[in-house]
Amino acid sequence: MQNPIISHIEVKNLGPVKKWEADLANLNFFIGPNASGKSYVNMALYAMLTVATKEKADIDKKLRFVFQEKEIKNLISWKEKKAEVLLKINENVLNLHINKGKKVYLSKNATIDLSSDNINFVSMPDVLNVYSAINLFVKEHAGSLGVSENIIDFLTRLLNLEYPERAKVWKDILKEMEEKIEAKFFIERDKIIASFNKREKINIERVASGLKTFSLIYLALKQGIIAPGGIVFIEEPEEHLHPKWQVIMADVLVKMALKDVQLFVSTHSDYLLKKINNLMQKTPELKEKIAAYLFTPDGRPKRLEIDKRGIDLLPLLNTFYKLYEEEQEFI
Repeated sequence: MQNPIISHIEVKNLGPVKKWEADLANLNFFIGPNASGKSYVNMALYAMLTVATKEKADIDKKLRFVFQEKEIKNLISWKEKKAEVLLKINENVLNLHINKGKKVYLSKNATIDLSSDNINFVSMPDVLNVYSAINLFVKEHAGSLGVSENIIDFLTRLLNLEYPERAKVWKDILKEMEEKIEAKFFIERDKIIASFNKREKINIERVASGLKTFSLIYLALKQGIIAPGGIVFIEEPEEHLHPKWQVIMADVLVKMALKDVQLFVSTHSDYLLKKINNLMQKTPELKEKIAAYLFTPDGRPKRLEIDKRGIDLLPLLNTFYKLYEEEQEFI
């Protein structure tokens, strides 16, 4: 497994995040309460990377369309006058500057050696209920507010791009997914189709929500959109999944990381992370390639310890313990 593509991050005054500096891993988990900044960081990184990998791209425009925010200065928080995000990418530096009253700019000290079509943001499987409508909206209102551009980018790649050579590396993982969830997915005439046997085909809108979650990852692998050397941001991959399937998803994420994809995963799932811990105990060398960060209301995320049992899951279990204590009052 190669070293992480983004090796270091520094964030100041971006949304709920007051100050954060961390060394990153191949597989990064962001956990913590809602509105603590996990998505803010992922969305900012996605915008920065996609702009940095193109010759002509406007960071101000990209941020507005990703965050669905007319005034980029509104991303600055904690009553400060500027926000900043710094990334170290393969020994190069990429720096986002947002200043009230000044133009937003993105600086870099060298060419970022990444392909924009290998940087993906996977979120909200419910979007598949209306993806056809989104495609129509984009054609009529290209480059406008209405739907977050990270979603538009991903759906556009999913429906229009295919890299058979890049997809070959995922053959075994796809087969394993098909066996475990008992379904396959493919694209036919711009429609996403689920297949449960050789005869039954169903449009993705009519498929159970949990299968929609898997279909996004499955198709991105099958189309070769996700490929070694790329970066993937995944928002709550456990969404709509039964605990049994959350465990399957954890295994898929690790296998992706082992194929040199750097992942940033926001999650609230103790099932998913417990499976990650079990995999680290089974393969101890994984511990050097996995990191977890706890986002907190004070705006200062911290790295969670990984010991012989894996990631410290206590922050996710606090609510469970409080409910248990409450239950004891009635006994």
